[in-house]
Amino acid sequence: MKKLMTAFAACMIAGLVSAQVYSQNVVGYQTVAGAYGFTVLAPTFVSVGDTLGQFTYSQITGEFLDGDNIQIFDLNGDVTTTVYWLTAAGIYGVSADGWYADNYSTPVGDTVVPAGTAFFVSMANGGNIVIAGQVSKSAIVTPTVAGFVATGNSRPYNITYGDIVGAGLTDGDNIQIFDANGDVVTTVYYLSAAGIYGVPADGWYADNYSTSVATTVVPAGTGFFLSCASDGGTITIAPPVL
Repeated sequence: MKKLMTAFAACMIAGLVSAQVYSQNVVGYQTVAGAYGFTVLAPTFVSVGDTLGQFTYSQITGEFLDGDNIQIFDLNGDVTTTVYWLTAAGIYGVSADGWYADNYSTPVGDTVVPAGTAFFVSMANGGNIVIAGQVSKSAIVTPTVAGFVATGNSRPYNITYGDIVGAGLTDGDNIQIFDANGDVVTTVYYLSAAGIYGVPADGWYADNYSTSVATTVVPAGTGFFLSCASDGGTITIAPPVL
């Protein structure tokens, strides 16, 4: 995988500052500190009333400038889609602030994206990113590919690596975390009790292949790359207790 043109910024929660209950739907918003440069983001809410586990770009707002963008990656770690934040006061003559295709005129705010998807947010000056919507009541299941999947903790609360349950994974499949220079700074590995490393239980381990990271926190909204040897597996984050 190439360097990804990215920089990981820790998605620090400024707070789940508003939460109300409507017809058993827990709704609210979360503020994430966006980096100067790139932030790996796994949006933490689905659309209000959603039953399919999806969100839209319109649920992501914040202190964006014209040209700030969201980058989507494929299994090779290459950017395949970029959507841009444009303002009505900007040079492109759009009618409303929001997300637009790379022709700088077609709105994409209503484009649906599966829950569990992560991407890289590029901001010229950094600033707050706000994600609003409904807490998903369903398990978040991410299928693996032979290559890379951009995913993460798509819950509005912290989890641990132990909460990321793997199935059909191969020993050595891993989760990669990036720093502000776009370099991998942390890699945790999926190892099985039946594998060659002699670990006592299936789960996520540090790069010494023996120390469990099951209790290590993965902050809300943190995005990462899941690197797998083959298709056909899954990682699952359980439904919340509401």
